[in-house]
Amino acid sequence: MSTAPLTLSPTRRLLHAEYRALLASLVSSVAHEINNSLSQLYLLAGVSQPSEATLPRVKTVAERMARNTELLAMLSRPNLDPRLNGDLAAELKAAWNLLEHTRRLRNCRVTLDVPGTPCPTHIDGALLHMLGVVGPLVVAGAQDLAGRVRVAVAADGEHWLYSVQGDASTRRPTSKLPSSLGDTLHLLIQEMKATPDVLRDSDIRIRIARA
Repeated sequence: MSTAPLTLSPTRRLLHAEYRALLASLVSSVAHEINNSLSQLYLLAGVSQPSEATLPRVKTVAERMARNTELLAMLSRPNLDPRLNGDLAAELKAAWNLLEHTRRLRNCRVTLDVPGTPCPTHIDGALLHMLGVVGPLVVAGAQDLAGRVRVAVAADGEHWLYSVQGDASTRRPTSKLPSSLGDTLHLLIQEMKATPDVLRDSDIRIRIARA
């Protein structure tokens, strides 16, 4: 049986475009990491008599390349298909994994504190996933992509309280993320019909209705 194609709202189409642009900027970081790994492999391959200490290093570099190649594929093919009644905890965990290279390459430690059980909502899971990527990057960008960022979810009455808080106690000079991320965050909140409690550079708290 055929179904009618999904018609996206103007806000949703704009969110898709903004999110794809963000992922494209992250792809360059992963590609740079892969090139670094390749350079190390070339150097190790040039050793005429590999020692017992060299072989484990080759394995470590190869495993890192495999992880980054998988991440590159995820960034290149984002799943933006609607997923009704999204699980906030699951989508945030998936987003946290996607930000792995950001934590490693940009001196920013992102920690995740969510319940071990599902956090059901009536919101499209794709939007929750976008929130899980954009929220930490807004705070990390405000900290020059350094220090610590804590992402948490807690039950609060009829809502889930989603929070992202920063601590730039360890500041290092790096390039900031695009300021348009803040605009994308506002669009996400609007599309999810969520309630913002606090929206500051280093402190984001949003209420999302529980299912």
